[in-house]
Amino acid sequence: MGIAIGNAIGVPFGGKRLGIPAGFAVSVKSSTSAYLSWTNSGWQGDGIRLYSSTDGTNYTQVGSDLAVDTTSYTHNSIDTGTNRYWKVCYFKGTKEGTFSSVVQLDWFTMECTTTGAATLTLNLVDCVAGDGVTIFWGDGTSNSYTSANNDTAKTHAYTGAGVWSVKIANPLNISYIDIRDTKLTNFNSSQFLKCGDNLASIYLDGLGSGRVINSSHLAHLKLNYQLTLLFSQTGTYTINSDHFKNYTLSYQLVLYFTQTGTYTINSDHFKNYTLSNQLYLYFTQTGTYTINSDHFKNYTLSSQLYLQFTQAGTYTINSDHFKNYTLSFQLYLYFSKSGTYVINSEHFKNYTLSYTLYLNFPQSGTYVINTSHFKNYTVNGLYYILFDPTNLTKTISRSDFTLYRVPNVTITMGLTQSEVDTILLGFYDAFPSKTNAGGTINLNGSGNAAPSGTYAAQCPPTTGKNAAYELLNDSCGVSSNHWATINVVGGL
Repeated sequence: MGIAIGNAIGVPFGGKRLGIPAGFAVSVKSSTSAYLSWTNSGWQGDGIRLYSSTDGTNYTQVGSDLAVDTTSYTHNSIDTGTNRYWKVCYFKGTKEGTFSSVVQLDWFTMECTTTGAATLTLNLVDCVAGDGVTIFWGDGTSNSYTSANNDTAKTHAYTGAGVWSVKIANPLNISYIDIRDTKLTNFNSSQFLKCGDNLASIYLDGLGSGRVINSSHLAHLKLNYQLTLLFSQTGTYTINSDHFKNYTLSYQLVLYFTQTGTYTINSDHFKNYTLSNQLYLYFTQTGTYTINSDHFKNYTLSSQLYLQFTQAGTYTINSDHFKNYTLSFQLYLYFSKSGTYVINSEHFKNYTLSYTLYLNFPQSGTYVINTSHFKNYTVNGLYYILFDPTNLTKTISRSDFTLYRVPNVTITMGLTQSEVDTILLGFYDAFPSKTNAGGTINLNGSGNAAPSGTYAAQCPPTTGKNAAYELLNDSCGVSSNHWATINVVGGL
């Protein structure tokens, strides 16, 4: 859709005032046609005249005079990928009334840089029902899409190197935009200022160099499904969660920023969301951070909870707020700076994690950890538990370590020698079921004790070091999928 420019004021005409068409709007129908519409207001005289311009200054009439009560016109045989302006008025005889506001074509514009023949992929550019969107690829070609083309990638093959201006006409029609192509260079979030209430979801990841992301450009939107901003590359980033506070997100929020920027994140701005899939907040650079898990307690997350903050802030995290989640993929909590932390593994026992369990709390807090609450997980990525032992109550049983798929295990929480032995012997018990070759068991963290025994073959093992030997060498012949590395205090 286009934008309106300026205002018009009605003027008297021959003792009777010609009205002024109101609500003048333009929408691109295709690469060669645009749809103009307006609402009639006041006396229309003999009819309506429509004018068009390519420079915003010199106008010529479009077609013939239009009849009284006409409310729309399709302007054909034009290039809707280049600048064009329109205005409309009523007329009486040779006299014309005051023109409406001017409307002009507008686009969501991006830059695509290719170094040779290459294909640009826009994962999703969905639109609401109606006029749809037209994408001009910058090389003289274009494609038009309607809502029937939603949920499918829009792609374009360039034949050689170049810098191409990709323009999406009717940005007000966009309902979901998902772009992740590194060929999109110098992307600027200011393009979202051209979008409106129809936009429900944004997903940005892996964009090319020169990116500029400012949350103020998104503040006017009414996102109700998801916001995903993933940026690990150098860029210009200004993110203030206050700009997101009026959203009504129901699916997921992902904010991932690892490069220098200006960051102000307060979880209070997210408390009215009803997230059902995932919450992912990852900030590693200096900023102003205020995170209170109480703001997340009414979510119904089913996939993952990922909170990582490695800079000073105000952190209040209580696992009781997560107890009603049904996480099936990942639980990742990492707070390396001082805060108020209350973590009880009882609140996680009904999860069915299949990828990662990561609990890293090196600062003092109140911690109650029972590894039996994790034993039914089927994590195949990472099992990482680190807690400050000052105020820690831990319960560890040999039968808790049936993690035969996991390739990397780290447990650091002031383990006693008996607990280290229990863990290694538990992994040996699960050894026959191990389905992946290799992997690392790391029990050499600060505060842990060394395992007992001698690093030597024993069938079955009875000490921690015996178990480590068998996990690495399998002299007992119970599994062909040996572990690759086992690190313990004092070495093996």
